[in-house]
Amino acid sequence: MEKIFHRSAKPVKHHVKRVRSGISNSGRDRKSKGSLSFPLPPQFRSKFFEAIEKGIAEDRSDYLDSLREVLEKPVSSPKEIRKLAPKNSEIRRKYENIVENLDELPGSKRSREVYVRVHAGPSYKAYRNEAEKILRKLDRIPLES
Repeated sequence: MEKIFHRSAKPVKHHVKRVRSGISNSGRDRKSKGSLSFPLPPQFRSKFFEAIEKGIAEDRSDYLDSLREVLEKPVSSPKEIRKLAPKNSEIRRKYENIVENLDELPGSKRSREVYVRVHAGPSYKAYRNEAEKILRKLDRIPLES
């Protein structure tokens, strides 16, 4: 710190602003792909960073678009859910609750949705409600420029 004498002849200490290096506590560069304000629960942040590291997503908007696509489907494949939804998330728990009670998912999207609705009933409705809740959160996230 530098001492500068003010008119009152008392030394005044000027604090020099520290310039942040751009590295967060997790060691990730704030200006790179995995940064920022991420308005989803913390478990989605960790899955986002995992998706970046595995090459599933290139940046935040890519991850969020992929997540949105999966959640908009009436019933996604187990592989898609595992890839984008964290293990400890409510959405994945509800999805796994549906799938564990089913024998095998049909191939076509329409027959898959009907099959799941008939066999899973309230579990499917709980899954769709959770998916809609997350989609509403995703819709409130501002687009990156």
